[in-house]
Amino acid sequence: MDMMEFMDLVYDGEKLSAMVEHGMAPTAVLRAQIHGLVVLEQLKRCGLPQYFHNFHVAGVTIGEFMTLGREENGWLLQRLVPDAKDAAVLSRHLQQRQGFVGGILCDGKDVAVKITDHKRCRLSMRQGTQVPTEIVMLDRIESPSFDGVVRLLDYYREGDCWFIVMEKPRVSQDLFDYVTDKGRLSEDTARNFLRQILEAVRHCHSRGVIHMDLKEENILVDLDTEKLKLIDFGSAHPIGDDVHSEFYGTKAYGPPERISSRGLFRARPAEVWSLGILLYSMVHGNVPFEENSEIVRGRLRFKTGLSDTCRDLILRCLRQNPDERPSVEQIFSHPWVTETKVSDTAVARDNKVTAASSSPEDLGELGVHGEGPGEGDEGRDEGRIGRSSAF
Repeated sequence: MDMMEFMDLVYDGEKLSAMVEHGMAPTAVLRAQIHGLVVLEQLKRCGLPQYFHNFHVAGVTIGEFMTLGREENGWLLQRLVPDAKDAAVLSRHLQQRQGFVGGILCDGKDVAVKITDHKRCRLSMRQGTQVPTEIVMLDRIESPSFDGVVRLLDYYREGDCWFIVMEKPRVSQDLFDYVTDKGRLSEDTARNFLRQILEAVRHCHSRGVIHMDLKEENILVDLDTEKLKLIDFGSAHPIGDDVHSEFYGTKAYGPPERISSRGLFRARPAEVWSLGILLYSMVHGNVPFEENSEIVRGRLRFKTGLSDTCRDLILRCLRQNPDERPSVEQIFSHPWVTETKVSDTAVARDNKVTAASSSPEDLGELGVHGEGPGEGDEGRDEGRIGRSSAF
């Protein structure tokens, strides 16, 4: 049975149910139950889950209800979303699992499970076994006293697939969707969020890990508390080899030196560039650059009314010369970050364009690129760039 035949079968819930009852389930599914949900005990191939998105059986989306079997245990999957690159990232609710995993009582908790192909992911040694490097990085940053990074709960291998089980706030949204819903964030909210992101980055550094893919999609917002959590360590590296030749992150958040310096870049200045892109996107509702040519040119447009200190921090982080960018600790002490309230005297300037390589005294602003509904307004910027991955 090929994939198209299986997809057609998925649409026909009664036929699939009858086949299951008579032991004639397709090879991709070892067991299925059509009682308001579909149970999948094992997937034949790692890439298979992405085909289930939005397919229905008996009126239920398969992507919302799937169980992957692991002996007598199972995971009830929710909101299946395929990743276009190396893995399928699935948001799930833990089910049918009693006891403790990693010292935490997991029964009934919301979790996220990332499925990745053993043959395609970076591997490292852990306890004498080759495992995805992401698992080693998550293990390094584990700390019961710091909750600003995602916590690894469990991992296991089924065939060529690795299943990485992580915590997930029950009511959460990634920062991309959060900003999209609001149009853009106020400076006070953006400041609160940036401080939390900086704390997460600092914590990772203290454990010898650099994330290497800071972006809105990799930050979860707890909608009840507005606490942030840094996720997706699939691109993370140990701190040590400072010069890198391969960029595993997202183009719109990548520094110009990865393009213009024979592809070589240093991890920490590149991370500061990503922090500048994050801050710009939070207060404008969109990233400043899309194409490599725009990144190298480094011309910025600022929205009307943005405070001088916020502009200054963005410009410092987005210096074309990586040696001129501040460190994470210097960002912590920047006047905008240490402020408790946005100044009421922020001056709106005439439309100008400024280069990210210019000095702080040459701050410019355009009330065009970032115009759109502010936090709390209805609607969103029509030009907001689509997400690059999902969680």
